[in-house]
Amino acid sequence: MRRSAPGGVTSLLTQGEGGFLVAIIGDAEMRNEELILQQLRARGECSLEELPRLTGLDWATVFAVVDYLNRAGVVVLKKERSDYRVTLERRI
Repeated sequence: MRRSAPGGVTSLLTQGEGGFLVAIIGDAEMRNEELILQQLRARGECSLEELPRLTGLDWATVFAVVDYLNRAGVVVLKKERSDYRVTLERRI
């Protein structure tokens, strides 16, 4: 699936090694998990609804990855009013 990522760069979703979906943005290949974590590191917190626009991934992929990362204890997903916010898990 081809999509236009932020900055007008074309991205391509493809199946990578081990069956993981990866995004190829420009010349760089990045796993979907890393695309989302990169945005969270840069912003600290993101709306679940804005992550597809920021990463160039479709909403269903973002939802699946955030669900996986939440269950793994890497991110925290919390409901605020009518929105879900995603943040990195703070480890003590």
